[in-house]
Amino acid sequence: MVTGSARRGSRSRDRAAPGPCPSAGGRRGGAAAAAVLAGLCALCYGNSLRGEFVHDDVWAIVNNPDVRAAAPVSAAFANDFWGKRMAENTSHKSYRPLCVLTFKLNILLAGMNPFYFHAVNVILHCLVTLVLMYTCDKAVFKDCRLAFVTALFFAVHPIHTEAVTGIVGRADVLACLLFLLAFLSYNRSVDQLYVGEHFPPTASPFFLLLSLFLGTCAMLVKETGVTVFGVCLVYDFFSLSYNGLKLRNGGIHQRPARPPVPSLCGSPRVPLSGRENGKQRFAHRGAWSSCQPASPQEQPSEALAVPSRAIWAIRRSTCMAKGWGEKALNISEAPKFVERFGTVK
Repeated sequence: MVTGSARRGSRSRDRAAPGPCPSAGGRRGGAAAAAVLAGLCALCYGNSLRGEFVHDDVWAIVNNPDVRAAAPVSAAFANDFWGKRMAENTSHKSYRPLCVLTFKLNILLAGMNPFYFHAVNVILHCLVTLVLMYTCDKAVFKDCRLAFVTALFFAVHPIHTEAVTGIVGRADVLACLLFLLAFLSYNRSVDQLYVGEHFPPTASPFFLLLSLFLGTCAMLVKETGVTVFGVCLVYDFFSLSYNGLKLRNGGIHQRPARPPVPSLCGSPRVPLSGRENGKQRFAHRGAWSSCQPASPQEQPSEALAVPSRAIWAIRRSTCMAKGWGEKALNISEAPKFVERFGTVK
């Protein structure tokens, strides 16, 4: 019988333990969170829609010949952000051709009206906030509540004022959006089943190539976008270190067991469950009766060195040979053996 105090204690522990977001109504809750964040972004920066071309906007848009409708697209890739040749001594050497092309597209669609330039910046800020919430939920915190709070602070933080309200700040906002998309694509391309023991293999070449493409685009929007490749490597390093520490401390989760596989010795066995964070790479495919050696994952040692794996492989090969020998010398098959090969003298 469970006492009342025990039940109250278990209920309090359940309330205290942070769990995943509830599955029921998850999409509805995610849509509501996205709507709240987008509304806050529009509320904070809606007053910038009435702004004009000021400061650097004049040099990057009004006086820049590369953004004109009659200018060739190749000019954006040959000149710097301000429309000067990269080889000139007076060039700023800011190579941002994709950002210049967005200004050119703005002029093609709506002319030189600054309202639409500012509107695009506000929309991009909303998209960055939503993608940041998704990134924190899937790759950083893995908790939708913390992801929402993080995106909430990001949406209303005053440090983004210059990047959003200034038209030339589009380079920062658009590069940030492509940065996050490249990171998400890389995270999707990695085989998460094997994170923890070695560098994870590529599970999706498409998403890996997409990550390279988006990272390159981020770099062509603003030079700092190239740092996404370093962030992906650092994320891999810390993810491997964290999972390796959990593996050494025994903090691993059980993987769903596979159905029993018939043994070559005639006796079925229950397959050993793998590990989810340790990510066992080799699946046990056959049982060799009582001579099956313990797998390296079952050794009591905290760390598995290479010699231990080699010894385990030798023991398994010996048992396999023994099992096949016993099957070959089965008495029930002896007459067929003598009939085919004759008596052994």
